[in-house]
Amino acid sequence: MTDRLAVNSDTRSDLGNEVVEKLRSSLLPIDCQTCGQRFEDPDGLVLAVDVLPITAFAALHHDRCRSPARRNLPDRG
Repeated sequence: MTDRLAVNSDTRSDLGNEVVEKLRSSLLPIDCQTCGQRFEDPDGLVLAVDVLPITAFAALHHDRCRSPARRNLPDRG
């Protein structure tokens, strides 16, 4: 569980507070999904969401590696 997590206001609005809180309590801050390095400091964590046409992926990143903004990705299928 991570208490200090940067969440973009658009992401919070899209997902809703309940989903953001579920993600906050279930995502484990072990390694950054961008650089692969461990999270040494609980500050500087961001929740990033990639949205595809039929699904979305949420992951934790260092704030220096990825913006907390939502990314809408094109369907490659």
